[in-house]
Amino acid sequence: MKTEAFADLPIWPEGLEPFAEPAETRSLGRLVDPTDEIDRLTDVTVPSLTFCPASGKGPRPAVLVCPGGGYSILAWNHEGTAVAAWLNANGISAFLLKYRCPDRRSAAKADAVRAMRIGLTRIVDDAQMHVEKLKATLTALSPQSTLDRGYAVLQNASGHVVDDAGDVHVGDELTITLRHGTVVAQAQATHV
Repeated sequence: MKTEAFADLPIWPEGLEPFAEPAETRSLGRLVDPTDEIDRLTDVTVPSLTFCPASGKGPRPAVLVCPGGGYSILAWNHEGTAVAAWLNANGISAFLLKYRCPDRRSAAKADAVRAMRIGLTRIVDDAQMHVEKLKATLTALSPQSTLDRGYAVLQNASGHVVDDAGDVHVGDELTITLRHGTVVAQAQATHV
């Protein structure tokens, strides 16, 4: 399975990573020589997040993926990109976390908490944007917006909307709702 992903984005501002070790060389990690088809990533000192969006319109559910490896390595393709691809194929976005390793449990946990905050912020921002689009659509379609554009709503004495002159008879009382206020009128003639 293949997934579309955005580039690795560092999750901490440089120099502000909690549990950073002194004189640590900044590294996105290196692959351990493979003995099988699993990409084992280690020596990660710069944690990062890759967003793998699911296709489809509107907000999608999302999962934070933290590839396993006993805090020694990250099983990058086996428990990372393959899981993200499976989630995407099932309509779920994935945030793929490259956390600090080896043997950096406290740092890895802090990286996961930070990634969750970043992911939730993105989800909330996307949902707010979606709500704003829906709000704009509803506003454009609302009866009041129609009236604001110069149209009127015509109702008969029973309160039913009149949309055909053939439904009006001479002498019928009609209520015309305008942008500001209403007018009560009596039909003088009809032309169909």
